[in-house]
Amino acid sequence: MQLLPSSLEYMIRETYNWFAHSAKRQSEYNSVYQAINDGGCPLKLISPSSTRWLVIADCIERILDQEDALKLHFSLASGKEHCYAARILNEMYSDKSNGMYMHFLRPVLMEIKNVNKCFQLETGDSLRVFRDLDRLYMSTLRRIVKPSVLRMNTDSRLRELDLKSSSLYLSHQDTDLGYSFQQHLEASTLAPEVKETISSRCLDFLKEVLAQYQMRLPASLEMLRKLELFCPTTVVSATNRPAVKDLPTEFFSCANDTLDCQWRNIASAGFAGDQPIDAFWLQVEGFEDAGGNQCFKELALGVIRLLTLPISNAHVERAFSQVTLLKDDTRNRMGLRLLSSLMDVRSGLSRNGWTSATFKPPRQLLGRFDSSMY
Repeated sequence: MQLLPSSLEYMIRETYNWFAHSAKRQSEYNSVYQAINDGGCPLKLISPSSTRWLVIADCIERILDQEDALKLHFSLASGKEHCYAARILNEMYSDKSNGMYMHFLRPVLMEIKNVNKCFQLETGDSLRVFRDLDRLYMSTLRRIVKPSVLRMNTDSRLRELDLKSSSLYLSHQDTDLGYSFQQHLEASTLAPEVKETISSRCLDFLKEVLAQYQMRLPASLEMLRKLELFCPTTVVSATNRPAVKDLPTEFFSCANDTLDCQWRNIASAGFAGDQPIDAFWLQVEGFEDAGGNQCFKELALGVIRLLTLPISNAHVERAFSQVTLLKDDTRNRMGLRLLSSLMDVRSGLSRNGWTSATFKPPRQLLGRFDSSMY
């Protein structure tokens, strides 16, 4: 966001602050909104966050959905309240360039937010998550890079481009800055030089976004290459299966001969390849032959170890948030033993899909609640 006007963040933040603590202003805005939209109630504006910057995507979407009503409200408020903040916000909503930047940012930030949300999932297809990140990088690259660069490089070389080279990029007139943005920019009455500046700054923003994607790709792609070896469609294929020597043997605790035998036989075991990778390997791990032996256990456990590697730090951050909620200012003397026990309870309920209302304590647990516990 640093490559775009700083007034944009100010406008988003102060729009929320204007209504946050005033029921009178909210009521006046509701009246304006209902007059413009023939009834209905406006959705509440969203507060931007200093730690979760992608929430600004939701803030922008909410503002653009109510843009006309907000513009009229601040126009009326600037003349009635004699307030400096109202005059500044009225000027910002009257400045069409701010609306142009928000129309540009909305689809770009929503794409980033959707991929980021996948990385925060506690359950899901890890392989698809890495593919989504790679697809987002390639999609953004094709928006701003010259077609000749795309033709002359393979996908693997495109991922390693020197993005600091200015010769790679299209001019801002030829860049794909988004259909909605282009429509609003062409329909606006802004001066040509202002339109040039807006387009140029939007292109710079996409360049920085692309560079940030690329920084996250190397480690992600290494993981993706390992996971793709164990994709269900690849594993059950009779022709396109990798050799045992290509597998990441550090994840398998069995002898190479055992791994070789299990990898060779799994293609003939009749497993369906049209299922998520985690469900597929759990099914393989539980498979038994006629004698009741788990004949693919070592292979499956190795792949499951690979799948359990964390793809982001979202789960750890949630744990820190839970600690903050439990040990607040009123319970600041809580000891480590009690805090650890409360965390175990919360994580256990979450892991099993229970809540405090649906959990049924076993008899053994109830029997321990006697006078000896005090």
